[in-house]
Amino acid sequence: MEDLLRRAVDYGLSLGASYVEVRWQRDGGVAAAVRNGQYELSASFSSEGVAVRAVAGGGMGFAAVPKAELEEVLAAVERAVKLAKAAARARKGPVALSEEKLAKVSYSLPAVELDPLELVKTLDGYAAGGLAVRRLYASVWTTEKRILTSDGADVYSRVPRAYLFGMFIAHEPSLGSLQRDIFLGGTTPRLRERRREGRGGGV
Repeated sequence: MEDLLRRAVDYGLSLGASYVEVRWQRDGGVAAAVRNGQYELSASFSSEGVAVRAVAGGGMGFAAVPKAELEEVLAAVERAVKLAKAAARARKGPVALSEEKLAKVSYSLPAVELDPLELVKTLDGYAAGGLAVRRLYASVWTTEKRILTSDGADVYSRVPRAYLFGMFIAHEPSLGSLQRDIFLGGTTPRLRERRREGRGGGV
């Protein structure tokens, strides 16, 4: 991956860009859901893409592709540079980037040790009885990113994440329906903090 991103940066510079930024991201994980205590779904998922930002001729352009293949990425670089040059013609002044302290950084967080299906089945047991509908969905995935720039920045990160959605509907013929939704999510340190504070319990 590093070689592909560096080639993309160098290609953008060769096309006349004064600044090139190439970002790669991949997300992959698993998800599961139950509805009224019954199995609804379980699935694995993944997505990957590369985004390019370029400054050329005084303008800025952006392009992206949903795959990390050399030919596709280089084509995105070309589009970003062309768009930057076209944008420059519509600007009153050139794009100027701020002066920043650049770094080479790599960091990874510990994995999230959760089984989404077991989680939603367990939490469903804590839901109030008599609900017309109770639906729980959970997913656990990891986001990997690599960012390279033509002025020397190089950042890699690997961050596991967890997400929980709950929908609960109560119905009374004389009163109608009442719905409550919950949304929870976080990364490994935050999940551990919630457990230490005693806020990682049932729904």
